[in-house]
Amino acid sequence: MTYSVIKVSCESCSESYQGVLNDIFQVNGEYATTCPKCNKQTFIKNILNGGILTDEPPLDAVSIMTVKILKIT
Repeated sequence: MTYSVIKVSCESCSESYQGVLNDIFQVNGEYATTCPKCNKQTFIKNILNGGILTDEPPLDAVSIMTVKILKIT
């Protein structure tokens, strides 16, 4: 299996941590992860650098999930 690993900065507490996706990031994809320090969600989109590809996820990495952000107008 291929994992994509990126550095994430929490939008709430600014904690920096590694996030891992069980796939390859899509340029137009939208993703979410939960901060291990404050337990708040950070949303990630427009990933220009697809991160590091690896066959084993780092032990301390937090899961990244694919999401769709809906905009209400």
